Amino acid sequence: MNRWKPVVRYYLRDYRNTILVYYLVMVILALFANFSISLSNGRIEANINGIEFASAILFFVLGCCSFHEYFRFFTQNSVSRLSQFRGTLLIAVLSGLFCAAADQLYSRVVGLLMPTSSLYGMLYHGGALPWQETPVAILWSLSVNLACFSLGYCIAVLYYRMNKIQKIAVSIGVPLLCIVVLPLVNSVYLDYMLSRALAQVLLFLGGFLIGPPSPLLSAAAILFVACIPLACAWLLQRRAPLKSA
Repeated sequence: MNRWKPVVRYYLRDYRNTILVYYLVMVILALFANFSISLSNGRIEANINGIEFASAILFFVLGCCSFHEYFRFFTQNSVSRLSQFRGTLLIAVLSGLFCAAADQLYSRVVGLLMPTSSLYGMLYHGGALPWQETPVAILWSLSVNLACFSLGYCIAVLYYRMNKIQKIAVSIGVPLLCIVVLPLVNSVYLDYMLSRALAQVLLFLGGFLIGPPSPLLSAAAILFVACIPLACAWLLQRRAPLKSA
């Protein structure tokens, strides 16, 4: 039963507008930067680099906003939780793929106006990205988008399952732990062991830890890590009660 198809269409209607507005803002930003350079007769230098990072933030926000209201609507219309989850995952893949390709196109076109490098190009090629590397760059960007979406979606489902006191405790406790407690423990008691461990994890996710830098290995590692919050989200969603607004 293809009950996930209406889920995809419903998400697509909302995601389409969000993504179009996002790229419209990025285009206006590039045009404004180019106009400023022209107006200053070269006295102002400007460049736009790493658009994939902005897209990753967009997908984290999309993940955070993709559960509560949608879950209530679909459940009230007799769409199973499994169909909801499948539809959400599919629209995340489709949107992530579109944005990954659009980011590469954006970097190429804006690069005709001013110095521009994609995040992939800066990490693995020191700047300019060869054309033959574009499919790998799209795959890598897709993995990053999906990882950010899955983290945001897991947080959204987790918050949905919490009561008000738990939400307040987590909202205050987690930032306090990450910003104050862990840095203090890391520097005073652990001799920066946590920092070194985090650096190793980031190097592994970037494909820099084993042999020469490998974006394909990086994409595989990021997708594997993305499965963890997705699995947690599904375990929480499958028995989530329907709450009032």
